[in-house]
Amino acid sequence: MELLKNFPDDPISLAGAPPGGMEPCPGVCDDTKKRVQMQAEAVCRVILETSGRELANTLPQTVFEMDSDGVLTFVNRTALETFGYSTDELEKGVDVLMMLAPEERSRAREDIFRALRGEIFGAEYTALRKDGRTFPSLIHVGPVKIGGKILGVRGILVDISERKSSEERLQKANEDAEPLNVEMQP
Repeated sequence: MELLKNFPDDPISLAGAPPGGMEPCPGVCDDTKKRVQMQAEAVCRVILETSGRELANTLPQTVFEMDSDGVLTFVNRTALETFGYSTDELEKGVDVLMMLAPEERSRAREDIFRALRGEIFGAEYTALRKDGRTFPSLIHVGPVKIGGKILGVRGILVDISERKSSEERLQKANEDAEPLNVEMQP
């Protein structure tokens, strides 16, 4: 772990040498070393998780994490605003599939399994707000790994309503211009 690179390998150096110049028992030292290392890693995870979540809360896109059952375990402030859920509702457990249009859920379930197998990818979906309104979105996801084990899925959702609207206007303008192009041909 990057934050642990300057962490002493010898747990005795954390607490100072044993009194009277005695050597600690090898088993005790090993257990102490493991315990201190585990505590340090836990502290580092909390620091990274806290700073990562603080960063996520500054983003204008939806950032989320779910467990391996598809239950949301974290969403940023933008997600709460975009989808209309409260923090209390999310703490009770919201299935991520309920935030997608019903016709998208089967494909999304397959994509969640892909991410749980370690894949990182993006796909377009029709997202569903709590009030029933939908919007086009682009979702990028990847696995949440801790200690080499995949525990869930982490992702970002971008509302692409403006892009889709621009594409539709451009397509309409091209369709409207087509008759003019035909008239101008010799």
